[in-house]
Amino acid sequence: MNAETKLRLATHAVSHTLEDTLALLNANTGVYYTVDGIGIALVETCGTGTTLQQLAQQACSEYEVEEEEVLSDLIELAQDLLAEGLVVVDED
Repeated sequence: MNAETKLRLATHAVSHTLEDTLALLNANTGVYYTVDGIGIALVETCGTGTTLQQLAQQACSEYEVEEEEVLSDLIELAQDLLAEGLVVVDED
């Protein structure tokens, strides 16, 4: 996984926004995973063709954060979501 990675939700993943948190459910396992902040943006851009780098750049334009730090956090979160079976790498 790197800056150019694009993600999409797994077919068995369901998401729902609850105030300032987004809950993801793996329908195969029944396990919930919650995200907030930039994690919500990551999930909401799944399947849109947005790279992790593009998402990090968007975050930097909205908040006073370093792009390298945001990108590192996004990659770590994306790896966690991938391990939980909630997202897949979009090869398109």
